Amino acid sequence: MGQRILIVDDEKSFAFAVRKLLASHNIEADFAETANEAMLMLSRKRYDVTLIDLHLPCVRGIELARMVLSKYPHINALLMSGSGTIDDYLDAQMTGVMDFIHKPFEINFLVKMLGEIAGPAKGKLQV
Repeated sequence: MGQRILIVDDEKSFAFAVRKLLASHNIEADFAETANEAMLMLSRKRYDVTLIDLHLPCVRGIELARMVLSKYPHINALLMSGSGTIDDYLDAQMTGVMDFIHKPFEINFLVKMLGEIAGPAKGKLQV
């Protein structure tokens, strides 16, 4: 079985588009709109990677990544944002996030990245 990705983004149309494009590369993806929904989905299904938007309602993406990595250390976490700062990048690094992706991004870039981090958490974001 290939990788299973959980996309967490409150922009439903963006998440659907990424999910559809990943499916065209034979990568299974689900999506959640909130941190609570994401944690519920993670408790019910095994995922290899979470792709989390930095700006979510109620909880920052970095906080969700911290919760995910604490409870599910086998999962690789990626953060994404169209407006991330160097401080966000540094916070992500300290949290243990694999990488920080700037929106918009090319789907082939994401697919390549997913291929590079396939399997158990292999490495964390470097400055």
